Amino acid sequence: MRFYVLSLILAFLQASVITGAFVSNLYVPDLVLVYLFLHLSRENAVDIKKPLLSGLYLDIMYDSFGWNTSGKLFSAFILELLKSRYIFATRLSVIISYSLIALSEHLLRYAIFRLKYYYPFEPWLFFAGFVVELSLLFFLTFFIIKGDAKT
Repeated sequence: MRFYVLSLILAFLQASVITGAFVSNLYVPDLVLVYLFLHLSRENAVDIKKPLLSGLYLDIMYDSFGWNTSGKLFSAFILELLKSRYIFATRLSVIISYSLIALSEHLLRYAIFRLKYYYPFEPWLFFAGFVVELSLLFFLTFFIIKGDAKT
């Protein structure tokens, strides 16, 4: 239950507060994806319910037609594929795997959005949002690795 409440709070924060700082919701740092990745990377098996509901929260907040849900499900499938082949033992491996998953998820969402609406690509905003995501992931891994070392 804690995952769903935190995911709802992050989706609300992302949709209402952070979208105002960026021009479009395509370039907003995806806090829900960071939290989803960190949560699912620690579990043994990837549950389809968590990415589905966290993407649905964003779809409801943004009033989009399923492109956040499809992106979260796509990232969960890629994470399951990476977890079957590799072990995320270090902070660097977590950041590299997240950047691979996040870039593919962002590009999928952008391609889906661009099919329906013509929207110009702003590389500076995309890069700024991605740097914010990676820095948030970097700082959150300090707490997660420290918490795993205590147990």
